[in-house]
Amino acid sequence: MEQIREATFLIAENQNTDESSWVRGAEFYSCDGSTGFFILRTDDREYIHVEVPVAVWQGFKDASSFGTYYNTNIKRRYRLGLN
Repeated sequence: MEQIREATFLIAENQNTDESSWVRGAEFYSCDGSTGFFILRTDDREYIHVEVPVAVWQGFKDASSFGTYYNTNIKRRYRLGLN
């Protein structure tokens, strides 16, 4: 996780998720501007999904509910690693 955060990317963004009841933060890192690493933080751990399209990240940022968007559009759809 730290290697990703310390690397240089074309896109490196954080999303404020203060309004969410359980999502504590979200980050997106992309080398090519097409797909990238999506990191979701909860109270217990961080989840990292790989090869997430930029359009999915944009949808997450624009969502009225971060948790619902994550569960519907990201969870179980993109390869996952836990930290």
